[in-house]
Amino acid sequence: MSLAVSGMPVMTVSSGGTVTNAIRQFDDAWALSIYSPASTFTSTAVSISVEPTDTGTAFIVLQSGGVDVVLTSGRAMVMSPVPFKQMRVEFSAAEDASRTFTVRKTILV
Repeated sequence: MSLAVSGMPVMTVSSGGTVTNAIRQFDDAWALSIYSPASTFTSTAVSISVEPTDTGTAFIVLQSGGVDVVLTSGRAMVMSPVPFKQMRVEFSAAEDASRTFTVRKTILV
């Protein structure tokens, strides 16, 4: 069994925004990798929110070990397993510029 990495849609917040677009279609993912932009965030807290269904809008902040999963500028993180259907990034304050997060999924082949 080997692994393959595939690109996913990016998650982008517009200037003045507090939430990115949601991405989905990672049912076959063994892991998701998120790459934060190098530019410094305006917000003091940047977290991942998830939704358990394909069509729902009740996003909640993702935790691991009882602690919110947060993103830092210029860093990458990996999540595995992936027990949710949608994901987005939320900011504690309006961002002063647009920010784009690159996402890759790892699948077993």
